[in-house]
Amino acid sequence: RDWINMYDQQRRLLYREIEYIEEAKNCDLFRTNFEGTPWVKVPKIRWDRTTNQVVTMEYVPGVKISDKKKIEAMGVDPTLVAKRAHAAYMTQLCRHGFFHCDTH
Repeated sequence: RDWINMYDQQRRLLYREIEYIEEAKNCDLFRTNFEGTPWVKVPKIRWDRTTNQVVTMEYVPGVKISDKKKIEAMGVDPTLVAKRAHAAYMTQLCRHGFFHCDTH
């Protein structure tokens, strides 16, 4: 991979994320890239309610990745969560060549 170009893409995308329509498009691309990965859930964009000033997404309940006690209370292994988060991050960079700067 060309790490310099990947850095440049991330820098450009970070500023484009301020434009909510672009953020929503990036969310859709992220969802498409992870289709078939059952442990990655990407909220669907409500395009009928999204503008340059607001992004409206499907509601998806969850817990913060940093809340280890709640994760364990759900019967989920925090180590597995960390490994999968790392795998998703590296997949974005190394396989897709696209990094969504504002993952929710």
